[in-house]
Amino acid sequence: MEAQNDYLIQIKNLKTYFFMNQGVVKAVDGVNMGIKRGKTLGVVGESGCGKSVTARSILRIVERPGRIVEGEIIFRRKLGDRIESLELAHMDERGAELRSIRGKEISMIFQEPMSSLSPFYTVGDQIAENLLLHQGISKEEAREQTIELLHQVGIPRPQLRVDHYPFQLSGGMCQRAIIAMAIACNPSMLIADEPTTALDVTTQAQILDLMQNMQAKLGMAIMLITHDLGVVAEMADDVAVMYLGRVAETSDVDTIFHDARHPYTKALLRSIPRVEGSVRERLNSIRGMVPDPFNRPPGCVFHPRCDEFIPGVCDREAPELVEIAPNHLVSCWAATERRG
Repeated sequence: MEAQNDYLIQIKNLKTYFFMNQGVVKAVDGVNMGIKRGKTLGVVGESGCGKSVTARSILRIVERPGRIVEGEIIFRRKLGDRIESLELAHMDERGAELRSIRGKEISMIFQEPMSSLSPFYTVGDQIAENLLLHQGISKEEAREQTIELLHQVGIPRPQLRVDHYPFQLSGGMCQRAIIAMAIACNPSMLIADEPTTALDVTTQAQILDLMQNMQAKLGMAIMLITHDLGVVAEMADDVAVMYLGRVAETSDVDTIFHDARHPYTKALLRSIPRVEGSVRERLNSIRGMVPDPFNRPPGCVFHPRCDEFIPGVCDREAPELVEIAPNHLVSCWAATERRG
């Protein structure tokens, strides 16, 4: 078992709920996961499973009527030779301490590159704003560093592009600019929420290579949220599989791909298209749909779609996340053989 200080972020029993007129949506309902220093955690699951809300909870940017109602988010940052532990979940979300962490020590790349940049300001101004806020440098120095950042992320002619508006750049260039903004202050952690969505395959590969190169250069941890298990296999060191606001299974990437124990993880892996399959072979899919968040099933929330469902057990009590092997945790009655 890794020492606690090996983890940059530890999330413990996190619950983020949205209080709607129709009822309460338990978007994140008791999540436990950890992100190690300098490593990549791949977070996977179908849409509506709470991946993005978990990421936004770390930065405390969950929009109303959502709020954290329980749990801890422990951020262990290095200050010289010592490690300081900060509890983010109970900080004032508008306070100076949390604002000093956002963008400087923990940065985020959002899903849509074109909507993540303001159309009213140049790309250079938006990147420089982060430098001016956290680095305390002059505007001239910020402009020089911005041009260098654009060069680092592979944007051609950065001296020209720095004065362009987002609508003058392609989607791939906008995503590179967002990455430049995210790494401007050398963060210890980067949250990438489906960073290659809406990009063509070639640009996707370039963006992923860029993220890996920046990680190697800066030594930052990455929380990579994606639907693409191929991306997870290439990028991740560890994997957390989420379903309806909870972690179904988590382990290192090799274990998840070769020794998955949760029926949901197995179903996700079976749904990956295979090169050796026949031309007319039907792709595997997970039967049913993610349940209505206002009408969550009793017991294990995956049991209505599960091929290993145990009547009288899975539909009565929700399983806990249990360690079945070193650093391999599963939340499933069948996998843990706790049927009593």
